[in-house]
Amino acid sequence: MAPFEEDISIDEQYAREIGKRENPSGIQPIEYKVVIRPDEVTDETLGGILRPDRVKELEQAAAVRGYLVAYGGKAFDDFGDPKPRVGDRVQFAKYAGVHEVPGADGKTYIMCNDKDVAAIITKEELIVKTTKRGDGTVEEEKYRFNPETVTYELEE
Repeated sequence: MAPFEEDISIDEQYAREIGKRENPSGIQPIEYKVVIRPDEVTDETLGGILRPDRVKELEQAAAVRGYLVAYGGKAFDDFGDPKPRVGDRVQFAKYAGVHEVPGADGKTYIMCNDKDVAAIITKEELIVKTTKRGDGTVEEEKYRFNPETVTYELEE
């Protein structure tokens, strides 16, 4: 196991939400297409720097992780096991598919080919931010990805 990795569960609330009712996006892909809810880029970096709108747009377009929301009838047919399921956290190709597809629930989605899904994410890393204070002390803040809010949050 790599440093700072530990088992995480898929965003169970989001996965249950998708499983209990119809596709929340209102987008039903056909054939080999899939719909992914990408991670959202926040207005501020972990270091507290505000991102300009243009940078935020570029980083959002370059997002490579998100949740599989729906897929067409032929998607993943020629994949081996394990096959991605609705609600799985996935890694997908950078700049893949059509970005900024508006969903019925007000969220923005990506529609791409099933071949653009590269992996199912089962573990995520812990980000450690170290700050050296003027008095010589060192403070560490640990951030872990929170699938519920799709952001990195300070770990208690």
